[in-house]
Amino acid sequence: MRNNLDRLGGPHTPQSDNPQTDNGLSFVIPTEHVELPSKGLSYPEGHPLHNQETVEIRFMTAKDEDTLTSKSLIKKGVVIDKLISDLLINKQVRADSLLIGDRNAIIVAARISGYGSDYDTKVACPSCNKTQEYSFDLSSPNVNYSLTDEDLAGYEVVKDALGIHHLTLPMSKVKLSFRLLNGRDEKIIVDKASTKTQVQNETNATDLLRMTIVAVNDIQDRNTIEQFIQTMPARDSIYLKKLLKIVTPNISFNNTFECRFCGFDSEMEVPFTADFFWVNR
Repeated sequence: MRNNLDRLGGPHTPQSDNPQTDNGLSFVIPTEHVELPSKGLSYPEGHPLHNQETVEIRFMTAKDEDTLTSKSLIKKGVVIDKLISDLLINKQVRADSLLIGDRNAIIVAARISGYGSDYDTKVACPSCNKTQEYSFDLSSPNVNYSLTDEDLAGYEVVKDALGIHHLTLPMSKVKLSFRLLNGRDEKIIVDKASTKTQVQNETNATDLLRMTIVAVNDIQDRNTIEQFIQTMPARDSIYLKKLLKIVTPNISFNNTFECRFCGFDSEMEVPFTADFFWVNR
């Protein structure tokens, strides 16, 4: 991971966009190219972002604020998908097909264009547990980029043209194939979490495996995969989850946090709460 000092690319105003006109006046909404953590390397051939390092989005407008406050969209759990779809210049790109890390990069870019890079939210101090207002800087993200084929070879992982990763697990020696999660998967995870009881939430680890593993010893039958997950050695499970973090492109922020109550001082990963877009909530 490294700081992406150029952040999310500079804005520009393409002449080809349709201007908004009123009484002879016109205004073209500015756009920017967002750097994708995946660099397009993890999309299958045929996907609009295959091998594309950036994606173009327009700046947020007042109409997008209406989208973000739409009770029906919020209730359906599709408000962020709707926002991303509206912002994307290339309408061939489906919001739910974007890898989670690329979605996060687009969301952060949109938030900065709409409300600036200062993110004010409430956090609980890890030491005294007191909640307080705190401001985080979104201008310098940490980016975990997709690994090249050469880098993957160092982990004894091979990625095929469909974006599927293949490896042999260290303990069981089972040949495993897995994929990276996209926006569609993220919605399923959120929906499941909202309906689970506390006891059911203890299955989150195996739920992740179910969504990422696509074949065991080249067998794609879901019952076979489920049987393997239930008997998977812990050592293999831990190894796979660590590997997933390494190969999954994403964007994150670590800012210095100092508690105003107890003086606790440490690096903290920026929490993405409802305040991220709904700043007046």
